[in-house]
Amino acid sequence: MKKKLLILLAVLSVFIVGAVRRAQSAKLVTAHITWQVAEACTSADAEATALAVGERTFQTVLDIIIAAGDRTTGDGEIEYFIVPDDWNQVKFTAIGITNDGTYTVDVYSGSLGIGPKNTDSLPKAAARNDDTNLTHIGELAFIIGQQVSTTSGYEMAQSVTATAKDSSASWSTAGTVDSDRTCEARIDLLGDNLLVFVPKTCSANSKLLVDAY
Repeated sequence: MKKKLLILLAVLSVFIVGAVRRAQSAKLVTAHITWQVAEACTSADAEATALAVGERTFQTVLDIIIAAGDRTTGDGEIEYFIVPDDWNQVKFTAIGITNDGTYTVDVYSGSLGIGPKNTDSLPKAAARNDDTNLTHIGELAFIIGQQVSTTSGYEMAQSVTATAKDSSASWSTAGTVDSDRTCEARIDLLGDNLLVFVPKTCSANSKLLVDAY
């Protein structure tokens, strides 16, 4: 009887340990990400042309970027960003080099599915196996403030207006025109893992920053 009890306890301990490990592996984990540069524009250069209705696929956008040749032309400033698998909602802010500078960016999203994906906006040819339609999810219009950022020579955006476009998700924003404040805009990507940024206005050198959880 004692031997059977010991065997039963041993079996139960195995099940308990396994259950605990499964629970730990399935627990909700929040991604802790630092702000990353998603797009950069230079005011001395022309800004990008808005994507036409026949330019709403990833491969078409790659063609546009490659045809631009370099970042001194407007379409050369278009950037794409591969969303990491553990990101759900994303938030944006901006920095610029001039107080009261204006910076407006169109945001598009798509889904490249699972598997290896190109994660660098520079070697465009490496992304040729990936394609998706692009949904125009919104326009972000920033005004730069006076508060200094941790990036040398740049100041944080003090206000943002998020104009919803074709996404079923809603934008939320925080920030005022007070130059002593900062701002951000947030949206749930609803499973999409590709973002494309098209800068439309850039009165002074600016950068779009992205973070997530």
